[in-house]
Amino acid sequence: MTKYIKNPMNSNEQMNLKEKLDWLADRYLKNDRDEIFADYLREILKVDIDGSIIPEPVRDPLTNEVRGLMVIGASQTGKSALIDRNLKHLGIFSKMDGDAAGNYVHCRVPADATIKSLGQLVALATGYQVSDRSKGHEVWTIVRHRMKEFGVKLVWIDEAHHLLRPGAGRDVAGAVQALKSLLQENTGVSVIISGVPKLEEVILKDEETALRFVTLNLFPMTEGAGEFERFQRFIQICADKLGVGMPRDPHFAERIVFAMNGELGRSIKLAKAILRQALTSGKVELTLGDAARTYKMLHKHTQAGPFDAGTWPVVKATLIELGWV
Repeated sequence: MTKYIKNPMNSNEQMNLKEKLDWLADRYLKNDRDEIFADYLREILKVDIDGSIIPEPVRDPLTNEVRGLMVIGASQTGKSALIDRNLKHLGIFSKMDGDAAGNYVHCRVPADATIKSLGQLVALATGYQVSDRSKGHEVWTIVRHRMKEFGVKLVWIDEAHHLLRPGAGRDVAGAVQALKSLLQENTGVSVIISGVPKLEEVILKDEETALRFVTLNLFPMTEGAGEFERFQRFIQICADKLGVGMPRDPHFAERIVFAMNGELGRSIKLAKAILRQALTSGKVELTLGDAARTYKMLHKHTQAGPFDAGTWPVVKATLIELGWV
């Protein structure tokens, strides 16, 4: 389970390289989005007398329908990490993974998925393999039956935008209708769908479906805001724990965020990659050159970049002139 950093100054002397790498990979940056996500969950899930979320959908007493949550953000913004971490942290959900144990289903939609193949994935998560010969509506009849039978309370469809790609043999309207029907049917489940902005764009074209989802948009970080300050502290805490000295540049975190267009998830991924390279190469102190090499390795960048030598305001201005923003 993902852990918070509670004491950054613990000695790292007893950690070998593998332990350090595992520790780094497991880090999660708690941020404002966690509380915001919880607020949105309270819109689709019930709360007890103390205001704690419970695994039971909020149901409209007039229509008997439930509501869904749509989480939207650019690729690698941290959508999946946010949802996964917070569902685990609540302590009220357990994921079904090929058997009938658990009360929520998580399906990551493949790029070539259809609404039928998604239904097969959901059924498989509940421990039932649907024949390829079954028709799409038959697959979803089985899915709804199994979710009701085994007490599934939440379905999370990750990378849901893949369902809405146009093309031969694909049914965008049918996919939207299927998402809506999950909230209409008397299955007792709430639905989270997550994906890139294209997902929201398509859903909004169907007013009936759009009205059934509340939407959480994950926007880029702003320098100087609380989220950025937490990110900056996160890097320092990780470096201290791992025994790696930070670059002698007060704007190092800003360079990372600029390189990743302000996206929190991508910024964390790059920061971890830079630290990981330092660990595996035996460095005890990072330089901007080290960060530049890692960045260029991951992003195939060979021209001027955010980790170039020079004061950050000058480097940033040059990059903006070159069209980085």
